[in-house]
This record gives sequence, structure tokens and C-alpha cells, in this order.
Amino acid sequence: MSAPFVATYAVLWILVLIIAAAVFLLFHMEGQRYLDSRAGRREQGPAREQALDPATWPGLDGEPVGVPERGMPNLLVFAATGCEPCGALRPHLDTFARSHSELSVTVVCAGRVVDVRGWTAGLDERIRVIPDVDGRITAGHRIGVTPFSVTVDERGVVREKGIVNDGVALASATLRVLSPGYAREPR
Repeated sequence: MSAPFVATYAVLWILVLIIAAAVFLLFHMEGQRYLDSRAGRREQGPAREQALDPATWPGLDGEPVGVPERGMPNLLVFAATGCEPCGALRPHLDTFARSHSELSVTVVCAGRVVDVRGWTAGLDERIRVIPDVDGRITAGHRIGVTPFSVTVDERGVVREKGIVNDGVALASATLRVLSPGYAREPR
């Protein structure tokens, strides 16, 4: 083989790799844009006004945690140890759980168990924690962005869902199930 042929062949492969990287980055960027859009957020999570399939997963200490907890309203928060907005939500979540004992609060936290244990250290003891080591629980609920909340009434029906970043968003997400007469409200 001649030197110009080898040089041209090498340049061709470099161009192929650059184009492949560019296509991957474009798909990633468009995916993020979709998740951040109103339509993308609306599609996240379980369907509103549908019963959430009950499930039991091992909690942080290995004890079984049933979700949703029947007989009371539930707030499920999907978070991740490496998620900056999730870390900023922690104090709001703790304060919210302490002031709403009538609500079962469960955090499904993606990350290694040791990291989840560190992330949830200091949270109110009533907050049930489920480590999602491989991300299957979050993916099974069709959630692709965190922090995300799902509010379920005492009958197990999803009433609200969406991205939560602060205490106001937590209060807004649970307003419907904590308000007197919420079950009769048309939506």
C-alpha cells in the first residue's frame, strides 16, 4: 500500500469517528430537550387518575417497603445521589415530611446503597427509603428525570406527578390529596 492511501484511509476513519460522536451528541441533546419540554414532562411517570401497581422492594436496611402504602395519601419522590437538584431538595423534603404526618413519604433513590445511605442521612425517620441500585424501579415507573414526585391517594390512585425542586413544589404536588374533599374535585 502506498503512503497516500494509508493516510487517506486513516483520515477517513477519523472522520467516521467524529461524525459518530456528533450524531450521538445530537441524539443526547434532543433527548434532554424532550425531557425538559412540557410534553416530555407530561409523559414521565405513571398515568394520572390510574391506580399505581402495588409493589414491595427492599428498603435501605433490607426491610420490605410496600408502595403505595394503603389507607393514607402517599408521596413518592424519585431522586438520585448524583443529582444536584435532588440534593437541594433534601432539606425541603425533610421539613415537608415532618410537618405532614398524615402523608406517607417514600424516597426511591438511585445510586449505590452506601451513597443512598449517605444521601438520606439526617432525613426524618418517617421517610421510607428504597435504594434503586440499578435504576430499574425508576425506569419501571417511566421516569427519566429527577427529582420527580408521584402523589397517590389513600386508594392507590395517582393524583399528581411532576418535577419537584423545592418545598413549594412538594406542597403543590400534594395539595390535592391533603385538601379536605379532594376526592370529589373534578379534574
